[in-house]
Amino acid sequence: MVDSSDIKANLLTYLQSETEKRGITYAVQPTPITGGFDTSIYKFTLRGASPELSRPLVLRIFTRDPGMDRAPFESIIQNTLAGLGYPVPRVHLTSTNGEFFGGSFMIMEFLNGHPMVDEPEDTIPKMLAKAHLDLHAIDTIPILNNLRDNGIKSEHVSFDHRFNSVKNRIERDGHEWLQTALDWIVEHRPEEPDRLAVIHGDFHPLNILVADSKVRGVLDWSGFMIGDPALDVAITRFLGMLAFPYYLTHIDWFSLIKQYTGHYNSESPIDSERVGFYETFRNLTSLLEGVEGHRGWGHPETMVRLSKNLEEKTGIKVDKPDYVSK
Repeated sequence: MVDSSDIKANLLTYLQSETEKRGITYAVQPTPITGGFDTSIYKFTLRGASPELSRPLVLRIFTRDPGMDRAPFESIIQNTLAGLGYPVPRVHLTSTNGEFFGGSFMIMEFLNGHPMVDEPEDTIPKMLAKAHLDLHAIDTIPILNNLRDNGIKSEHVSFDHRFNSVKNRIERDGHEWLQTALDWIVEHRPEEPDRLAVIHGDFHPLNILVADSKVRGVLDWSGFMIGDPALDVAITRFLGMLAFPYYLTHIDWFSLIKQYTGHYNSESPIDSERVGFYETFRNLTSLLEGVEGHRGWGHPETMVRLSKNLEEKTGIKVDKPDYVSK
């Protein structure tokens, strides 16, 4: 992990070199802001840069990115969606040079707003559903074309690719305790619908910025796919029912998710069995991520909760190995 003084120095060195403006300095030095489990995020403002780089900016460093490809990938997604009119921060600069911060990184616009989770609770479900419906209505062709032009095949952003990744990790890395659950997923996997949609993959009120009661930005596109919209709805439901109620306890998440689902279905009805399947797949994925070291899913109490939920949904009891809780 790069310390704060190195962040300031290395970021300035990168920007001076990339823009060929040696006189660039900080108007506001990089300050950490809340990030995810595998990113480090800083807000800063430059002096002496071009107009687009003189506004408040965000440095996002992918601290767990062995292939060094996450920043370029997410940059393509964000800039394409922004060009299509969806509220996403535009990315100005991207680098895969790990010498600066130890991982790939991007520099993007800072969007004003606060997390949707801080809105009045009775307004969140409809706002969340509307933003999700708008996302799922986007034409996927321009995105797939931009990915193809950058050497990324459509197969890379399919559910099939995500499914095979989970399957391979379970079988390759010796997680036999999850094999029966994986067999259930294989047996019950539905055919994909004719019309596929843009899938965010982590769509929830903490990843959405709101200002003046309007959605201003949807953040964190690491879970992007092109797939069944039921998959995205299922992930939102799963997180709202199995994760957030246990550390954001001031919100009635069960009511929120029920209302969100109702608002979504009133505009675009979605098959509950398909949603149920994808919720179970996300449950299995969370157990796998927990045993792989994810700080959130790997907590012993969370692993127990995930195991019990899987058993309730499928009848399959998974006995986590002793090393999970160590």
